[in-house]
Amino acid sequence: MLFRSLQEFWKHALATAVTSDVIARQTGLAKPEECFTCGLLHDIGKIVLLKIAPEEFLSAVELAEKEKISFAEAERRLEIPPHGYLGEYIAEKWRLPMVIRVAIRYHHTDVSGMNTILESMKKVVHTVSLANQLVVMENIGYSGDASGGFASPALFEHLGLAPSSLNSIVERVKKDFDNASSFLRSAA
Repeated sequence: MLFRSLQEFWKHALATAVTSDVIARQTGLAKPEECFTCGLLHDIGKIVLLKIAPEEFLSAVELAEKEKISFAEAERRLEIPPHGYLGEYIAEKWRLPMVIRVAIRYHHTDVSGMNTILESMKKVVHTVSLANQLVVMENIGYSGDASGGFASPALFEHLGLAPSSLNSIVERVKKDFDNASSFLRSAA
């Protein structure tokens, strides 16, 4: 199966959550736990897509792997509803807070120029976006993104981070992710 496993999907989600928390703490965001939750749920729309349109989902994964592109780019090329949109829809049905819905919807978008999103929410979106890219770059888990990841200098700038902080973030993430993973393994 092209989409390796749901276990690998959730490994990617957990790593994105941990990375979001690390970035939030490093940048002084008021609610790192909020970033953790946003990171954990950022790709929930992919689960929705897999459930409602499995053939389209697998076509997007196949195209992403063949072309070495992101899942989001594969969705665009195949004209499939974006997983961010589907995720926001389900998050709204679940009555999740607006910040979570916005992070899910826009984690592949530079929201810095959008005046319909609160500045505090923009920081969360940028945090999750950077976290997602770092997790893809570090190849932790698998979410259907075959691009190899790209940590945009603009994301670092939006968050007030120096690109040189990448190594320290990744080291902290590896340690925290190992702790979170071992906790989950012992709970299972």
